[in-house]
Amino acid sequence: MKFYVVALFAFLAVATATETDMTFMNTLKADIAVLMEKGATVESVLKLLDDILGHEENDLKVLIHTWEKVKQPHFLEIIAKAQKAVDDKKEECATIKKFIESQEKEVKQYEENISRAQKKIAANLKAVERREASRCKNNILFLDKVREARQVRHFLVYLVKQMSKKSFANTIKNNAAAFLSLREVALNQHEDSIAELMKIHFMSQFFEEESHPSKGYTDEQLDKMFNVHKRSAKEIGSGHVDNKKAALKLDTYHYTEESAADYVNGVVKFIRGIIAEIDGNIKKLREAEEDAVAHYQAYRQKIEYENISLTIYIKQCKEFIVQLKKDIEANKVVLQKCLEEIPPLEAILHAHQKAYKDAYDAYVARRANLENVVIPTLKLAKKKYIAQVEKVAGKKFSARISDYAADEKFDKTKNFEKRTHFSYKTPVVKI
Repeated sequence: MKFYVVALFAFLAVATATETDMTFMNTLKADIAVLMEKGATVESVLKLLDDILGHEENDLKVLIHTWEKVKQPHFLEIIAKAQKAVDDKKEECATIKKFIESQEKEVKQYEENISRAQKKIAANLKAVERREASRCKNNILFLDKVREARQVRHFLVYLVKQMSKKSFANTIKNNAAAFLSLREVALNQHEDSIAELMKIHFMSQFFEEESHPSKGYTDEQLDKMFNVHKRSAKEIGSGHVDNKKAALKLDTYHYTEESAADYVNGVVKFIRGIIAEIDGNIKKLREAEEDAVAHYQAYRQKIEYENISLTIYIKQCKEFIVQLKKDIEANKVVLQKCLEEIPPLEAILHAHQKAYKDAYDAYVARRANLENVVIPTLKLAKKKYIAQVEKVAGKKFSARISDYAADEKFDKTKNFEKRTHFSYKTPVVKI
């Protein structure tokens, strides 16, 4: 009997010589050694093999269950928490970085606003300078126009006073050319009228009372000088508004005091109309100048207020920039600390991942050893053992192996004809 046990041990040793499950081998060796000392029977050896096989199969089930239901979920939970810690920290750092970038963008925007405001102030100052230069030029033109208008007005007033003097009356009385010029001005009132009156005035200044009066021109001579036939009835003066006494007698060019007085009155009224027109023009010039000055002052005040507002805005922007830069530097420190916290968290994650991998590799190796080596080897050993026993002992020996008693004597009362070495009951393995 010891021969078969030794043969079984040798077979198992060869089958598992290249495996790492030394615990299993050591246990099996110890159990076989005990059987050898006790003089094991075939049934006891088979029972040992079945017990070991059941134990290993149970170990395999426990191994799979423990890994899938306990260890793996625990590892994955720890890894998930570690991964979340890393992801949360990275997200926190990214948020801080994005906020810093927005602050830097805000600084740039404020700097651009300052630049635009400064350019606007410079443009406003140049616009005011141009407007002021134009205003000065226009003011000079206004003063020149008013001065010229006043000079003309003063002269016309002076001329009216001169026409009331005796020397003027004597001039038109004794000088036919002066009389005719006065008549022309009174009747036609054209652009050269003032110039004609100035001639008469100059003539009156040089008039001498003791000089002999001029005999004047004849009607024929005057007809050559003034073509009265080409003039309308209105121009001739019938029913003239300035003649309060009667219609002017224009069919003759001879001087009369009545006609001279009518002409003088008509000319004076004409001159006063010009003076009134000049006064109106001066008033309009003044009003226009006042409006222009008011518009310029309003424009300048508006620009000044705008520049003041822009200056205040620039100051505020600069203050904001200073504060933003301080905040940016502080946030950069926070970001740096945040980034420094990532590597330790990643190290923890990697450690958990490595622990999981090591445990998984051990689990896979243990399971593979049980599934591919230990359990198949035990099954094969049992099969080989049974085959070896049948081959060596034969039927005669197999009929006796169950008759051994403690004193190695046969029990001859038994029926030996139908007994075999397979008469034992296969043990039930409980998991």
